[in-house]
Amino acid sequence: MGEAERAAFRAKIDEGIHWASEARILELLAGAGFEDTWRYYRALLYGAWLSRRAG
Repeated sequence: MGEAERAAFRAKIDEGIHWASEARILELLAGAGFEDTWRYYRALLYGAWLSRRAG
């Protein structure tokens, strides 16, 4: 990949992917009424959590 291609690729990532920290994801899940959340998978840009609806 040339310099221009790398710059275009980086710009596409910066504009198209909206990052959320694990703390923010946990906060969102708790705010939506979920508890006992744990991350069971993480690779590159992907993560997966299991959670249980409160109550």
